[in-house]
Amino acid sequence: MVAANKIVTAAHCSQESAGTYTAIQGRDVLSNTSNGQESAISSIWVDPAYGSQPGHDVAVMTLATPFTGVPTLALETSTAADAAGADSVVYGWGATEGTGPANTFQKVTVPVLGDAYCGDVYASQGYVANGEICAGYKDGGKDSCQGDSGGPLVLNGRLFGVVSWGIGCADAGNPGVYAEVAAYASALQAQIG
Repeated sequence: MVAANKIVTAAHCSQESAGTYTAIQGRDVLSNTSNGQESAISSIWVDPAYGSQPGHDVAVMTLATPFTGVPTLALETSTAADAAGADSVVYGWGATEGTGPANTFQKVTVPVLGDAYCGDVYASQGYVANGEICAGYKDGGKDSCQGDSGGPLVLNGRLFGVVSWGIGCADAGNPGVYAEVAAYASALQAQIG
């Protein structure tokens, strides 16, 4: 949540009509509908360069019913924040490898590996140094995975990245790739208001 009625997510998760999505907050297990809040999505903005230029995997969804009593994250605006070594945290309900069932909200700390590392590892996949963040462990073991797409990567209390893509999950030499919020902050902020 970046505002009571706004969510930043991935463009690749936002290709259907707004009516097909539901925002869920405050629910550790997705199937447990006895807690948390839900809202329909009234509109979606997708970065207009997504699909025609590398990167740009960001979107903003507007909630039909704003969530109440929910803390929000400020956007990271410094492109220097993705320095190698910073410990960021990724959150999601996605698939796991032996650490728990999917659809259970989890978090994991993933160190930023830096653009030079991912530029080498993902050279043939088109890693975008000025629009993506490379985070994880060179030896693998901890990572975001399928079902986490569009979720937040948080650093120093700010929305630092958005789960975008990777090869496999938690595999050695294939860290997660995140849309770099700072690279798109002005466009995102214009949609958030």
